[in-house]
Amino acid sequence: MKDVDFILESDETLKPSERLVLLLLEKHRILYTNDLLALSNLSYKTLTDSLTDLVVKSYVLKETGKGRKQNCYRLM
Repeated sequence: MKDVDFILESDETLKPSERLVLLLLEKHRILYTNDLLALSNLSYKTLTDSLTDLVVKSYVLKETGKGRKQNCYRLM
């Protein structure tokens, strides 16, 4: 779990938001403010597909059959 940067809980699988992707990149010192212009030619889908990995883990309670999914975002 040390590779996981952000964990979000939700009832459905979430795609990483553009802001979350940028936070991940900034945290890893890959992206700086001046580099945002260089990324403007990349589509958002290309950015998320190439720079993030989404791992979903389901936690289901046996008594109720209900639970939540944990969405873990990390750089590949």
